Amino acid sequence: MTCWLVPSVCPETFSFATHEALATGTPVYCFDLSARAEAVGRTPNGTVLPLGPGDMSYRILKAERAGHRSTTRSSRRASAAR
Repeated sequence: MTCWLVPSVCPETFSFATHEALATGTPVYCFDLSARAEAVGRTPNGTVLPLGPGDMSYRILKAERAGHRSTTRSSRRASAAR
């Protein structure tokens, strides 16, 4: 397996599946929604994808090839506060 995708679009306050995926050290992708995005955005192996129109697989491949991770608004605030 080369990466994890957490495709849920339901708002959650905590996601066990997301935290388990992050613990593997393998790249994890999720959409910019709720606490899931905050958890993924804080880790070096996490990439937060914008939720919007378009082909999801294209966005994942583009993010993987770019080798960078997107951040959520809240994770940017946390980084600025440090």
